[in-house]
Order: sequence, then C-alpha cells, then structure tokens
Amino acid sequence: MKNYKIHFAGSTTFSVKILESLIESGEEVELIISQPARKSGRGLKLTPTPVSQIAMNRKIKLLTPTKLDINLLENNSKKENILVVAAYGQIISEEILQYYDHLCINVHTSILPRWRGAAPIQRAIMEGDLNTGISLMKIVKELDKGPIFLSKEIPINLKNSSELFDELAILGSNLLIDNLAEIYSGALKPKEQNEKHVTYAHKLEKNEKMISWNNPVFKIQRKIQGLNLNPGAWTFFNEKKIKIIDSEIDKEKINSKLEPGKIIKINKDGAYINCADGNLLIKKLQNPSGKIVTAHEFFRSTLKNKNVKQFLE
Repeated sequence: MKNYKIHFAGSTTFSVKILESLIESGEEVELIISQPARKSGRGLKLTPTPVSQIAMNRKIKLLTPTKLDINLLENNSKKENILVVAAYGQIISEEILQYYDHLCINVHTSILPRWRGAAPIQRAIMEGDLNTGISLMKIVKELDKGPIFLSKEIPINLKNSSELFDELAILGSNLLIDNLAEIYSGALKPKEQNEKHVTYAHKLEKNEKMISWNNPVFKIQRKIQGLNLNPGAWTFFNEKKIKIIDSEIDKEKINSKLEPGKIIKINKDGAYINCADGNLLIKKLQNPSGKIVTAHEFFRSTLKNKNVKQFLE
C-alpha cells in the first residue's frame, strides 16, 4: 500500500488524459481541483471543465475555487499527498506549496527552460521549433522556474497544435506514471534549470490570431498550425471572420503579381491564396456560422455571387 495519495489540479482536455492515466494506473486520486464552471455556447450555459466532469462521473471530491485557498484543503487525508498539476490555469501559491511540503509536480508541455508560460505548444510551432516535449518539474513560487525531475523530447514533424497536444498528453502520462514512485521516494533528484536558455511562451494576444497576408508564407503556415482550431488563426472574407483550420504551403509556386490575400484559384484541393513570397493552399476552414467545411466547398458557393471581393483581408 502506498504512503501517499494524489491531489490533481487541471482544467483542460490535456489535463483529462493525465488524470485518467493516473487513475487507470492504480494511483489513488483523493482530490481533484479545477477551474470554476464558466458560461459557454450560444445559450451561455454554465459549463464545468472537462476535469470537473471526470471528478463528478467518478465521484471523486472536487474543488472549483476562483482562487485556491489553504482552508479548502484542511479536511483531506492525513496521508502525505502529492499535488500533480497539468494545465490548471492558476498560479500555485507559496502557502499551498508548503501545505504539500513542496511535493508538487507540474507536467509542462515543453523542454524547459524553453517556453515557460501559458502557451508553450503554440509558441514552439509558431517559432518553427523542430522539437518539443514534456518536462516533469518541481513547482516553485516563480512561474515554471522549478528544478526538473525528468524531460523527454519528441519531434514536431509539421504537426498542428491539436495533434501535438494529444501526443504530449500520452507522453506526459507515461513519463509521470513511470517515475512517480521515484520522485516520491527522493530517488529521482530534480536539477535546476539553466537560466541562460530561458524563453517565455506568453499568453496569446487577440491581435496575434489574425493572419496578415503580407507576411512570408512560411510564417502564415506556422501561425495556422500553431493556433489550429482553438483559438484558431482567422482572416476576413466578404467582411466576415473565418478561421483557417488546415493549410499547406504550395510546392509549385504560382508566378503571381497579384497583391497578398488575393484568391488565385480554387480546385478540389482547396483555395490558393497569394502571400508576400509564395502561395498558401487553404484546405479546411470554419465558416462564419461556426461550421468546419472544405475550402473548395466554401469558396465555390460563396464566389458565385459576382459582387463578392475575391480577397482575404
């Protein structure tokens, strides 16, 4: 019988995969902590996080505080507990760290110290990194600055952020489960990060999500891959916002003197858009009503109206 129980803090679909792996591996998850339910959808209905749904379905004690407070933790097991954090969305205070005797582990989606912060996967793709990975980090007061127990690297290989999230969730689950006992016993010692190599994955700003067709085509492609479906890279067509979901750089560069954003041609593969130094093939998009359709379907039907401008802006 193990001498500890798991307290888990997370809020996203990535968190869910880590949590379910812990439960299925036989770890005793005593407490789940997640962000409060928020209004979403057209009806603005209060919707719990995916992690909260798991807690309710499995009848595990759940806390969803606006701010995690030490008083909320006092009535839990007297066994020594480990706090595992995966995409929780709140800073863990020094008081909480002391409550867990600093046995707090973060499953972080980058090879630290590169990409500390809120959007490491998106930033890695947008910056053209060749590799990323998972770091199991001991949590300290400063954001993502804690020493590293273990990290494992994988190639990005032109994956979009959704694909990379899924792959990293599996990698993070396996790395955590395989090494949790050694972390708890102290056999696996964490090593300090090299501060000379720190980069920050700042939260994505609204203006970063808009595509500028005056940019080089590789930069536009990286943005679309990095932002993928959520939050999505968007542009205007016929004065309405559309999100570009799937695209690729056109290998056969069309010799076009047209201005950036011009729709060059449409075929069964999609819509070819002129950029600053090449052409981008848009394959799938989310139309203004929120439906994901092929670019061929969307532009063919829309451009039947001769009054529609054949530009993305």
